[in-house]
Amino acid sequence: MDLRSADTAILTRELMDRAIMQIATSIPAIVESFDSSTMTVEATPAIDMKTYIDEEIQFLRMPKIIRIPILCYGGGGFYHTIPIQKGDYCLLCFSQRAIDNWHDKG
Repeated sequence: MDLRSADTAILTRELMDRAIMQIATSIPAIVESFDSSTMTVEATPAIDMKTYIDEEIQFLRMPKIIRIPILCYGGGGFYHTIPIQKGDYCLLCFSQRAIDNWHDKG
């Protein structure tokens, strides 16, 4: 194998790994507040984000996320609900698309 292509392959893999490190699809979090009128919570991710700063791996505290819609299981006019309180653990799932319409129209 040509060393130049090996270096390119290693560099490409390193760049891909760094980019993927920045993507979060779901993350455990801690509820900061619950708004029953809008059925949303504010939550702070429970684990730090791993990233590179000045070529060194660093762990950054992620900020509080607001206006997160909650999921209530249900169907046929019935829903399973639980009391949500500050300090509860939850799992945040990140959408590939903006959820502005949900906030605007419900």
